Amino acid sequence: MSNPASRLVRFEAWHLNWLDFNDINGLGLAGIISQSDAKLIEDHCTSWTGIQDGKIVGCGGFTPLWEGVAEIWMYLQPDAFKRKKIALKLMKHILNDIIEQKRYHRIQAIVLKDYKAGIRFAELFGFKNEGLMKSYSVDREDFYRYARII
Repeated sequence: MSNPASRLVRFEAWHLNWLDFNDINGLGLAGIISQSDAKLIEDHCTSWTGIQDGKIVGCGGFTPLWEGVAEIWMYLQPDAFKRKKIALKLMKHILNDIIEQKRYHRIQAIVLKDYKAGIRFAELFGFKNEGLMKSYSVDREDFYRYARII
């Protein structure tokens, strides 16, 4: 991000403590992840935290499943897109760079069935809906499986 008030840093598990999960936009990871799962992500996954004006506005990354395949996840505060054009351009650049570096041939995500902004977001980045996963989360909510085949 060219603005010094906006930057990406390596994800650390404690960053999730600073997100308001009552007003969150999410892609992937059905439900709020536990602190121990967040620590595993910190230690073993390619993940970042976005900071704007000294405030954490989102976290996201890739969780490798097996060679060539990863799950993408993201939690964003509503104000994460204060500079929407810059944020989207940066996210697209990061997504494409990681796909190339890690030689992924499939990236997938889950999106809450009724979360229209998440569906638009996934489709904006070239993900295709592969179907409905009924009662997928702990709360038995339905999610769509989205994937981008490279």
